[in-house]
Formats: sequence, structure tokens, C-alpha cells
Amino acid sequence: MRRFVKDKRGSAIIWTLFLILIFFTLTFVAYTGVTVYAKYQTCETELERAAIITVDAGLLNANVRDLELDIPAVSAHTLFEDNLTESGWTKEDGSWVKRDGGKLIYALEDMQMTIAEKTMQIDAVFTMPTPWKIDGIDKIHIPIKVLSSVLYIE
Repeated sequence: MRRFVKDKRGSAIIWTLFLILIFFTLTFVAYTGVTVYAKYQTCETELERAAIITVDAGLLNANVRDLELDIPAVSAHTLFEDNLTESGWTKEDGSWVKRDGGKLIYALEDMQMTIAEKTMQIDAVFTMPTPWKIDGIDKIHIPIKVLSSVLYIE
């Protein structure tokens, strides 16, 4: 490093600028990754909460005395949509969208709910706008899966 600092031919400045450019590029990549991960985790948490509330509210007997643990499919769909609506989600063009004012935060596309006895599974595609337009890519798509089931310990 001393050699670059004491260099009289002018390459020290070029190397310094090159290292600064690398530093800013790595910072940009790290910031983008952290932003996407944080929004994905927030969306996953909201989806899990809605699924847990749906499973809990969908039981025929809340005290589970009659051991009827199957989740009713018809009421679960409506309960789940009500829970998403109460959490601030809106349904637009077949996908669920979360907005802050008019700005899109993230969305869930191609959402499918599968109910098999005591388990409810939700599969969707998490979509969010990129923090910066990168090579013509304006949205990030990540698959998301949430499972919620009735737990009964005898």
C-alpha cells in the first residue's frame, strides 16, 4: 500500500478510486439484499399471522372437546381473506397487495390455499419493486410458503 501512496507516476489515485468504486458497489449490493430480505420476512410474518388466526377461528369447537380437528375449507378461505383485509392488504387483479399510501410495498401473486384435514398450506409468489432498477428488472419474485396446523396434545 505504501508503494501506491508514494508512487509518482499517477497510478495511486486510479487504484484508490477503483477501491472506492468496489466499496460502493458492495455497499449497494448489501443494502439491496438487506432491504429485500427485511420486506420478505415482514410479509412472511403477516401471512403466518393471518394463517394462524384463520386456523384458530375456523375450528368448529374452540375448546376442542369433541376432537373435531379438521379445518373447514369453505369458511377458512373467507376467514383468511378477512384476516388479510384487516391487516391492510387489498385484492387487486387477483393478487393481494400491501401499499403505504399509494406506493406499492409488496404483493402476493398466484396465491393458492390447500387444506388437508388439520393443516392449511398457503403457496404464493412474493413480489416487490426493486429499490433501484437493475438491468431492466423492476420487480423481484420469490416463492413463499406458509403452513399452519392444529396442534392437539393428548
